Amino acid sequence: MRIDLSYAPKLNLSNYKDVNKTTDVIDYKTGQVLRSSVGMLVNYANLNEVRDRTREDDINLLANYSKELGKSSINVLGGFQYLTNYFNSISAYRQVNNFQQFEEINAYDPTGMTNGGYSNEWALMSYFGRLNYAYASKYLFEANIRYDGSSRFANGYKWGLFPSFSAAWRFSSEGFISNLSWLNNGKLRASWGELGNQSGLGSNYPFALNVATNQYTVFGGVLNPGYAPVNFALNNITWESTRMLDFGIDLGFLNGKVDLTFDWYKKDTRDILLNIAIPGVMGYANSPKQNAGSVENIGWDLSISHNNTFGDFNYRITGILSDVQNKITNLGGLAPQVNGVHVKKVGDPIDALYGYVADGYFSSFAEARAHTVAQWGKLQGGDIRYIDQLTVDTDGDGKPDAGDAKMTGDDRVVLGNPIPRYSFSLDLFGSYKGFDLAVFVQGVGKRDGYISGWLAYPFSNASTLLVQHLDRWNEANPNPNAAYPRLSINQHSNNTQASSFWQVSAAYMRLKNLQVGYTFPKTWFEKKGISGLRIYANGNNLFTMSKMPIGMDPESPESVQNSYPLIATYTFGVEVKF
Repeated sequence: MRIDLSYAPKLNLSNYKDVNKTTDVIDYKTGQVLRSSVGMLVNYANLNEVRDRTREDDINLLANYSKELGKSSINVLGGFQYLTNYFNSISAYRQVNNFQQFEEINAYDPTGMTNGGYSNEWALMSYFGRLNYAYASKYLFEANIRYDGSSRFANGYKWGLFPSFSAAWRFSSEGFISNLSWLNNGKLRASWGELGNQSGLGSNYPFALNVATNQYTVFGGVLNPGYAPVNFALNNITWESTRMLDFGIDLGFLNGKVDLTFDWYKKDTRDILLNIAIPGVMGYANSPKQNAGSVENIGWDLSISHNNTFGDFNYRITGILSDVQNKITNLGGLAPQVNGVHVKKVGDPIDALYGYVADGYFSSFAEARAHTVAQWGKLQGGDIRYIDQLTVDTDGDGKPDAGDAKMTGDDRVVLGNPIPRYSFSLDLFGSYKGFDLAVFVQGVGKRDGYISGWLAYPFSNASTLLVQHLDRWNEANPNPNAAYPRLSINQHSNNTQASSFWQVSAAYMRLKNLQVGYTFPKTWFEKKGISGLRIYANGNNLFTMSKMPIGMDPESPESVQNSYPLIATYTFGVEVKF
């Protein structure tokens, strides 16, 4: 048996001092120095000093025991971890420096001084264990258990029990399989497990009701200071839990020249901590945390690799393909949660694209003004036309003829899925007589993106006009297939609505990395003390196939599309070994 004990303390000290010197503010009309009613300069010197201290203690205890019993092998591990974190901050502020040569608190006038300070702490405690059993290296079993406690939950809800199990059968070691010379490895795997998560809490004391000390009330006609609770909290919140079921197979062929791995999994996250509104009659304006949501992910991963050698030439090829389908299965009774162009809605992916369905452009001024469905602003030719989802066909002629005749939030629908599907990569390597070549290609087969900001609207935030904005509808050439609607002095509210018009395919394939190198023969440098010399050239982000507009990176989420475009980099180097 082996026992390991470790203690890792961490101390972080941070000091911050902000000093503003005295500056005379002069009235440009009179030339006189401006002063406040108390005789001080309008811009007087001030000093703000903050000192933060964080201490973290991490204690770990591990015990490991192994035993061989004939064809059986057993390994048992048990452990304990205790992690604590304490943070303290203190600050002081003064203004008007009486002694300009000293930038210290005492050099400033105490009149009007302020100070403050606060602290917080949290702790995690975990007990865990693992059992491994193998018989003849063919039948494998593993069991894990965790018992985790967090100070961020109230008494009675601090602890969570999280087990997991896995088993495997190496069928290639069975007698009835061993005669297959082309199969050198075969294993079936299955696992089920559960883990806890507390990252959705957002604070150290989410279970505690906040009491403010700056609340005032009137007694006897006089305003008096007092205390009052301001943020309601539920103390019965506890760990989120993620349960995952996985089935897999590993295959090896032709003496290790071909390897294949496939996994299918289902992952359910339950008791997700959400901010859910409470009745207004309770007198609180906040939405406290509750264990209410759940999300489901079903996916698979496939990996195939092949390597071989022909004389002086050897190569390796590895391909990976995976897919996952995500959907929200419970929101705790909440209505769809809309945030800009995204929505969280039961039955749809997390942050699905959400908006109106675009139906091309109005072909002319007359058509825009004759449109019977109210949209936004004064419509003209070249403005985007939207479909009124509440309009219905009442007479059965296949044409909508009744509805609310106006665009509202109820006309928005789920437009697409921003979560990548069919992610793939291809890794190639080859070498021949000192020369080597490595190529890495990756991409996504299906994903919906959304363009906004300067990529969608010209001169947005005073930015320059991109070349793609030249393909725009105009009266002289009313192209119904133009990439952008008519140009207006200000961004027309009708054309900036979240809609399918600005939705694009974010599928792509990218040459992520390419490297070419040459290793010189060792015999060239044996007498010079050099054991190896290699030169190489490397390039990153060299080429991308995508339907997205110029300057838009299909690998980035919509929230960062207005930042700098992806940059290609080139590197040349020399490696010398002595």
